[in-house]
Amino acid sequence: MLLDSQQKNYIKFLPFALIYGVHLVGAFNDVMEIDAAQYAAISWEMSETNNFLETRQRGADYLDKPPLLFWISSISFKLFGYNNFAYRFIPTLLSFLGAYATFKLARIYYSYQVAYLSALLLASCQAVFLMNQDLRTDNMLTTFVVFSIWQLAAYFQSKKWLYLIGGFVGVGLAMLSKGPIGLVIPILAFASDFAAKRQWANFFKWQYLVGLVVLGLVLLPMSIGLYQQFDLHPEKTVNSLTNVSGLKFFYWTQSFGRITGENVWSNNPDPFFLVHTTLWSFLPWSFFLVIAFICETRDIFKNKFKKLEENKEILLWAGFTLTFIALSRSKYQLNHYIYVVYPFGAIMTAKWIEKMVLWSKKWLNFFNIWLNFQIILLIFLAGVLGFWCFPIENWWVSALIITFFGFALYTSVKSKNLIEKFVLPSFFAILAVNTLMNGWVYPYLLDNFQTESIVMKDIKKSPELVNLDNFYIVSGDLMGNTPDFYAQRVVKHVGTLDEIPNKSKVWIFCDDNFYQNTLRKATNVQVLEKEIYNDFHISVLTPEFLNPNTRNQYTKKTYLLNIIKN
Repeated sequence: MLLDSQQKNYIKFLPFALIYGVHLVGAFNDVMEIDAAQYAAISWEMSETNNFLETRQRGADYLDKPPLLFWISSISFKLFGYNNFAYRFIPTLLSFLGAYATFKLARIYYSYQVAYLSALLLASCQAVFLMNQDLRTDNMLTTFVVFSIWQLAAYFQSKKWLYLIGGFVGVGLAMLSKGPIGLVIPILAFASDFAAKRQWANFFKWQYLVGLVVLGLVLLPMSIGLYQQFDLHPEKTVNSLTNVSGLKFFYWTQSFGRITGENVWSNNPDPFFLVHTTLWSFLPWSFFLVIAFICETRDIFKNKFKKLEENKEILLWAGFTLTFIALSRSKYQLNHYIYVVYPFGAIMTAKWIEKMVLWSKKWLNFFNIWLNFQIILLIFLAGVLGFWCFPIENWWVSALIITFFGFALYTSVKSKNLIEKFVLPSFFAILAVNTLMNGWVYPYLLDNFQTESIVMKDIKKSPELVNLDNFYIVSGDLMGNTPDFYAQRVVKHVGTLDEIPNKSKVWIFCDDNFYQNTLRKATNVQVLEKEIYNDFHISVLTPEFLNPNTRNQYTKKTYLLNIIKN
């Protein structure tokens, strides 16, 4: 049995090897606009300048995300060269560290079966596949938050200094990934657990002073860089503001400012945005997650907040719930913000799946019906994507998809162990869906609709035709982050026609608005050559775009033009 602790190691590692194989299928895909492309370009620039303390983009000061992803990607570029695989390689491996930390955290409180299942649920949920394809900072934040909580939980159990140091190192790395939220989540989780167990002494320990020193040392390089780059230069204009403190921005404004209103970013999310995000991004386990969360919450309130036994915990529920509530109050929300709580959700779900198999036959029949429906739905969606939206023309991708769906159907029928019957069919089905996405859908979209990277790769193939010294991107609807990464130089950007110098032969890349309303009306410009592209922001797919009959109506024209400006 897969979940047996006595099972051979190669059998236990096989599901994770399959997951990594699916990641590997997509590891060579182009980086996506906006964020991933921006981070790849910043990492390239950092690698070229060897300035690891100060973060810049196109030579200008950059103040938004912490530098850990840039540091890691820069090192990876030095090892493997400037390419898509190098950008994804280390963060993808770190996601498996997150799964391992989830296993170890669960093992402190629960059986081997729950711990193994927790790691498997986390590693195979849709969010992790998305995080490693459209790579941002949330991958590492999720990993280091659960790593820090595992280490600290082990410390409170064993009192070993190594775990305390590891816990604060983990907190520091989480903060270097995405800011103070890497500290807030462990505090919320452990404070709730201490209170529930009436362990008041755990709130104040002199050993924490040592941990804070460790945390300070981890954060020191970034803090020095922020101070040198911003605090010493109040005259700089950063994000349209002057007298900007880099230290204040990182330690307060960038995270808490989204709740207090100090951070100007706001997209007016609906109150349940993160709820419906979780329902699709934790697939194929979101059905069990909902049941597990309801049952866990019921039991907590049923206990009427009486003292919790020493061998029990509330930190997973608290880490999940309180973080969820806090993030839901943010005035700016995106799908990936909530992924950080998924290790807690995975452990809760695994814990309750182990209990669900002991429920009545009526419940078990209901679970089977739902899971079979989910498999059929995933097969249907994959069929729609692979045969109608973007017809597959790659035989090995088709073969892998058929194989994975075949195993899904086989294990649904043949599995005798109830937990495996609940888990394995959905596991193979989600592998099939993401093989389709990583092996065909994303490459097709990137090669046909992300025009910033398409144009730059076309130029690099024929450098004799387009001289990048005389090449300009006209800002507008164009994101313009991938050109720097694929050109491996800072590509010149302009905002108006007047900024383009008068030269005998100039190449520009522009959107339809600039072409129709400025260039065509200009009397001092002659277009010598014109290449037209269809552009779409592929990280936000819409039903209208997925429909091949309406797709062209929802794409935007972009132009690569050879012009003479008099």
